[in-house]
Amino acid sequence: MYRESTTSMGALKRITDEYFGKLLRKEDWLVLLPRKEEDIDIIDDYDLLNKCLSEDMSGYLRRILQEVVSLDFTFGGYTSLADVLNSLNVKVHICEGIKEYNSSDKYEFVEKAKKHWEQEFFDRPDLLNSMLERITKENAWINSARIRGRYLPEENVIELYPEEMMEEAGMRRGRIDYLILTTLVHETMHAYFDRPDHSMFPYAYFVEEPMAEFGMLLFFKETSQEACDYQSLRQWAYDDVKGKSSCYRYGVSLFDQYCDWNKSLRSYLEAYKYGISEFGMLDIDIDEKHVALPYPICEKDITEYHKSYDSKHPSMVTINKVENEIKGLGFDINRGKIMDSLWEQIEHRYKEKEPTDEELTNIMIWLGINFKDDFNMVECEFINQLKYIFKNYGFWDFHKFGLTFWAAFPEKDCESLYNHEGLIKVLSDKNHGHSEFYLKEGETIESAVKAIASEYFPWRIKEDKIVPITEKE
Repeated sequence: MYRESTTSMGALKRITDEYFGKLLRKEDWLVLLPRKEEDIDIIDDYDLLNKCLSEDMSGYLRRILQEVVSLDFTFGGYTSLADVLNSLNVKVHICEGIKEYNSSDKYEFVEKAKKHWEQEFFDRPDLLNSMLERITKENAWINSARIRGRYLPEENVIELYPEEMMEEAGMRRGRIDYLILTTLVHETMHAYFDRPDHSMFPYAYFVEEPMAEFGMLLFFKETSQEACDYQSLRQWAYDDVKGKSSCYRYGVSLFDQYCDWNKSLRSYLEAYKYGISEFGMLDIDIDEKHVALPYPICEKDITEYHKSYDSKHPSMVTINKVENEIKGLGFDINRGKIMDSLWEQIEHRYKEKEPTDEELTNIMIWLGINFKDDFNMVECEFINQLKYIFKNYGFWDFHKFGLTFWAAFPEKDCESLYNHEGLIKVLSDKNHGHSEFYLKEGETIESAVKAIASEYFPWRIKEDKIVPITEKE
């Protein structure tokens, strides 16, 4: 029996449009529920948000853009992305056509970046070659990429290019709504980075683009929605960033590190932009699984740092990661005066709040690296003072911190504690103390200390044995 269609669209057309992302089944439309919808200024003079979709989806993209930016998102003093855009008076323009990413200014930037790092690493060809290889790969991507959207700081405008996204969705059998939503959030991060008191800092392409992707992924993680398709959007956004061949993909690395262990990265994201070189780049390990942000330019000269780099020491990623995290907490990490001022800073920071295990651990890692021969100073000026801020906790309530101190400055009598029943019980208890770190099944205190020493303090390991500080290294 013939049944009349409930829409004006034929079945084959609908199937085809759904397949190539031009049309969504109504049950797949995102329906979000912001607590209070805040209108942002979306200028679509050519009605492109409707024209690039089926007539059945008229108004859908504009509505979903408004709903997404209105979701509650506490970030850097703002309450939502709409709050960011409206407070900064940023308008969203929906633009015609498809634009190539490459431009004369990008070409000039790439050439200047090469010269910059050639000067920085003129006596370190191993590091220079790695930098130049990354820049060359980035340049190849720039020459082949097209623009989904962009933030123009001088005009205070975000431009979105739905025709490019429509074509991209068709080629990838993707979803236009996912593309336009993730692009708007990414570009809003750039607008946030350019807020008052930060706009004077340079746009550091190799750092800011991954940071904007990290911010976008964080936004979709923290704006919890029960809609099944919203979960699909989160995964799509993650996979999209991860699959990019440009430096943008490191946004996933930052996001993963934040989710897995490095909660301080959120503070860095909220604090960005800060005073780094426009040619600054992330430190990246060989497997590209871990990245570290460059810390703000201060008295420490990066050239001298790399000259003194020794393969026996932890990687640049490790050192920069720890220094970044301490900087993010507001500590001055200049080695020459740290022991004169560190305690004063700690007392001030933790006057009203308890330190976390991770915060104390990062400080200890830095001390263990930079004061490896000054155990007495670390013990007297730092360890013995901690009781004054341990208001409700004892030393071993901070599991990872205690083990890191052990690994950084092992004493001869430490071995007697390896089989301490009470300590083993404490360190194995997930609910004990003020820590998220605990010994896993089959893991011993000795193995945990060795693992930390191997990662951060390799000079404390010899022939798989911990070398006490009282013995020659």
